[in-house]
Amino acid sequence: MSYLAIQIIQIQYTDDQRGRVDAEKRELLRALPLAPIAGDGVLHDCRANGWENFEPRTTTAPIPLRDSEVQVADALKLRIDNAVLVFIHDAGAEVWKSKPFLRVPEGQWARVLWNTKRSSHDSKWLVEYVLNAGLFPAPPGGDVFLATPVSEHDLRRDFLTNAQR
Repeated sequence: MSYLAIQIIQIQYTDDQRGRVDAEKRELLRALPLAPIAGDGVLHDCRANGWENFEPRTTTAPIPLRDSEVQVADALKLRIDNAVLVFIHDAGAEVWKSKPFLRVPEGQWARVLWNTKRSSHDSKWLVEYVLNAGLFPAPPGGDVFLATPVSEHDLRRDFLTNAQR
């Protein structure tokens, strides 16, 4: 039986917090110590924002592995397939459009980065996501995601050059 470790980090910030100083603070949040727990796996959820000086707030919960799949974001899910962790771009109801984009063998882990832009009636902000995930033969040590991943996929969009303000 394999153990699935997932760490998802959500970082929110405004256009005014894009500069070097704040970028360095966001960079420090790419990985945090993990607290493995008993069961099939662990989900470590972390949220930070520029309004609170990027101070992380975390929760840890067990992952029940039903059908060997876990939905980690609107358009991203993980599937365990013969001791391989498969990262899938999920197209929702249009299942035929869902495509695997990364395969990681047991005992290794990978990082995926993506971003979105959010807004309310009077403000807008950016949200950067970091997903660290791996499949292990046993619960990993707490520093597992502090090491270098076997693969890193950067799916972030540049909202300034793409004129998506």
